[in-house]
This record gives sequence, structure tokens and C-alpha cells, in this order.
Amino acid sequence: MAIVLSVLIAYHAVTLLLHTVPVPALRAVRAALDRPLAISAYSALNGNPRGWGLFAPDANQANYFMKVLIEDASGRRRDLQVDFYGRRTYPYLLYDRLASLNRRVAQSDISLRPVYAAWACRRWERTHGGEPAAAAVLIRRWTRIPAPETAYATMGYHPMGLDPNEDQETRFDCATTPGGRLPDALRRRFGLPPQPDPTVAKPPAAPAPSDTPVEPSRDGY
Repeated sequence: MAIVLSVLIAYHAVTLLLHTVPVPALRAVRAALDRPLAISAYSALNGNPRGWGLFAPDANQANYFMKVLIEDASGRRRDLQVDFYGRRTYPYLLYDRLASLNRRVAQSDISLRPVYAAWACRRWERTHGGEPAAAAVLIRRWTRIPAPETAYATMGYHPMGLDPNEDQETRFDCATTPGGRLPDALRRRFGLPPQPDPTVAKPPAAPAPSDTPVEPSRDGY
């Protein structure tokens, strides 16, 4: 069993090396061993495509973040503080997926913005005693990465030393955005009161007091 496992590990290492490493000297070796070792077929089977276009045609020229503001019933806006800008210390050892989410929502995949806004609406409602938010406002924040010649001249740069810019403000109404309100099942789980039944008519409001002065009656009262 140990011999079979060792052969399998050696075969996987050799095929992976020949398939992915872009060294000109190995191209002839790969071409000669492709059919005998089934390198292409094995690489397609185990899901190891070959590609070195991660930064093609150009590297990133800006850092992107997504700022989320919650608009309460009174119209006041509050920062939900889920923006990744300023949260990371440099240098860092652990990767945070929130940075990737901020970048995708802000830069490439705008179809995620309603979903992200709905999550912000539900989070506010869950953490504020069931009080629904009126809207979630998404604002793209970005910083311009210095050009290579500038970074070389200054021996690098600190990401928090770049001036942030804000644009692409989008407002999502929590009541009409799909998933923007907590359903009663989740409200019960979090110990929140159920949502008011929209079919139940509210009692009429008391009339406002009139500013017209009341004339005294003939009896003086």
C-alpha cells in the first residue's frame, strides 16, 4: 500500500510540474511525455488548468472598498462599519474574505449590490430590537495605487497613506429589496417581536388640536 501511494504521489508531482511550470527547457520534456504519462488528460481530470494570466493585461491600479450606510426611519444615516478600509493592519499574515467581498461588490460584480444591501438591512433590524431600517446606501470607496516608477522612487508606499475617493452612491429601500426584511421565523429565533400585520387596520389618529381660538358662549363660559 505504501508503495502504491508513493508512486501516485510521485506521478502527481511530476505531471503537475511538467504541466504548470513555464520553463522553456521543460517544454520538450513535456511534449515527449505527454502521451505516455497522459499529462493533459490527468490535469483536466483533477482540475488543474494551466494559466499565467492572473495579472494580464494590467495589474490592479486601484484598491476598492464598499462603504455601507443605514438610513433609519427618521432619515438619519449611520455607518454600518463593514467597510474593509482601515480595518487591516500592514503587514498582515491572515487573509480576510471581507476584503475580496468589498472589492467584488464595489468593482466588478454590481449584481451583488442588492444582495449586500439586503444583508445590511437585516443586520440592522436584528441588532436594533427588530426596528426595520428604511434603506441601505452603498458607496464605492477607492484609492489610486501609485505607478511603479513612483513606488520605486519612494521605496514603496503605505496603503493607508493613499487618499480615499468616494463615488457610485446607490440607495436600496429595505422594504422593497428582496431579502431586505427579517422573516418572522428568523425574528422568533433572535427573540424579536413578529412583523406587524399589514392587513390589520391601524386606529385613526386623534385629530390635532385646533389653533382657532374658542369664542365664549353667551353665558360667559
